[in-house]
Amino acid sequence: MIRRIARPLLGSIFVYTGYTGLTTDPGRKADTVAPLVEKATDALPESTALPTSAQSWVRINAGVQLGGGLLLAIGRAPRLASLALAGTLVPATVVDHAFWEESDPEVRREQQLHFVKNLSLLGGLLIAGFDTEGKPGVTWRARRAAERASARVSDTVSAITPGGPGEEKPWQERAHAVQEYGASAIGKAKPAVAGAVEKAKPAISDAVEKAKPAIADAVDKVKPVVDDAVDRARPVLADAADTAAGLVDAAGERLHTLRDEASAAVAERKRSRVA
Repeated sequence: MIRRIARPLLGSIFVYTGYTGLTTDPGRKADTVAPLVEKATDALPESTALPTSAQSWVRINAGVQLGGGLLLAIGRAPRLASLALAGTLVPATVVDHAFWEESDPEVRREQQLHFVKNLSLLGGLLIAGFDTEGKPGVTWRARRAAERASARVSDTVSAITPGGPGEEKPWQERAHAVQEYGASAIGKAKPAVAGAVEKAKPAISDAVEKAKPAIADAVDKVKPVVDDAVDRARPVLADAADTAAGLVDAAGERLHTLRDEASAAVAERKRSRVA
């Protein structure tokens, strides 16, 4: 019931923005994304299937938002629709609400607000995209399949393992061969590991040398704080020690008193029995 209400609410903003993007002139937004489209076109291999116009990409983004918003609202393929909408929201947020490029404080604050709101929408889309509606997820099913496969392998090995004393020798020979193969593999890998260690030594030494000033600086900064804490703690510790000593002395005196009273009570009982 909650999903039937939440999905249309979450998808409504994308239906509106997608419809608006398809029915209005994408001139300003296309000019904004043009540098990104040019960089992406240069980085990707040449292909006639991919559009190179910024206006085309703006309309494709709007179409995905409209279609994904409708699918999410009606509950058709909601997980796939949510992930597709999340994919369109990230570039739209970076391009449309680049508050770090604004110099006017009011405009910067407004763009920051829209940027954070889009982050909230992205979080909602990720939750909807990985919502399994109480059903086992892909990770659980993969782990379950691996456990079943492991159990089948174990059953197969148990079934073919020889049980008679006469059949033990071939299996021992196989185990010995496997052991020799493992030892050979380790022997072959040793030079590579040693070479990697030797190559890594200069980098590690350089990192240690670069870190030494920072560590020394941190120690110098922490030392006054520690010394001050020790100086402040000394009177408290001394007072606590004096208090503890007083308590120990009082306890000792009390024990002596109890011992004397007990001795007197025992002596009194002995005298009463004799009388």
